[in-house]
Amino acid sequence: MTLAMGCIWPWKPCDQEYQCRVQNAAFGLVYALMASQLIMAHMCKEPFQPPMWAIATMSLAVLNNILKLYDPFVVNLSVAAVLFFGYLHYVLSVIHQICDHLDIYCLSIKRKPAQE
Repeated sequence: MTLAMGCIWPWKPCDQEYQCRVQNAAFGLVYALMASQLIMAHMCKEPFQPPMWAIATMSLAVLNNILKLYDPFVVNLSVAAVLFFGYLHYVLSVIHQICDHLDIYCLSIKRKPAQE
């Protein structure tokens, strides 16, 4: 389904400058999110649940690109921003969970105890 939407999305020629780059970046973010979640599900031996919010967001952008309801560049840029921050949230939450489990600090500096 994701691959089909990735093929339909840039089907029409891009009207504005950088529109195709934004579309491809958003598709890449969806792909990276799904691949990362698939890898984590495999490592944890849990069932894989695809990120439906990312697929729904991309499908709305594809629908807007076909129907031209709103400015496609603005919609594609908004979708790419939402997908970027969603992917960033996923990555940071995985890092945080791993660090909590291993009791290590990854994204912060450990403060040295005060010497008396």
